[in-house]
Amino acid sequence: REVARSAAETAELMPWFDAPTMTLSGGTRQRLNIAIGMLGDPAVIVLDEPTTGVDLAHRSQMWGVLKRRVGEGGSVLYSTHNNADAALADRVVVLVGGTIAYSGSLEGIAEFAPASGSEDDALDPVARGLLALWDERP
Repeated sequence: REVARSAAETAELMPWFDAPTMTLSGGTRQRLNIAIGMLGDPAVIVLDEPTTGVDLAHRSQMWGVLKRRVGEGGSVLYSTHNNADAALADRVVVLVGGTIAYSGSLEGIAEFAPASGSEDDALDPVARGLLALWDERP
């Protein structure tokens, strides 16, 4: 119970500590998933699209929790299709067909040239979108 309480405090879930999971909103459940991922104090937390279906308030709380974790020396690895989430990353990896097509900084994605060399390639708008978000981040 002490370990669970610590994880709940870290994920800002104490108001719901004794609440049945089924009664929690989707965003609160996603934060619960993060709290569960932090049990045992792992060096790396791996998340698969943690903000899918989460409203802006919960998303902000979630990223606050994860940023604090990184600030304490932990690492977070997450997959996302959301450019706003990707703009928060220190490192970006773009996968195409299960193969790494780009790995590096968000700024470096500007030089990323899709394998086909086609300006119509689907990755070009992604790169432009990520860079636009990078310029807008606080």
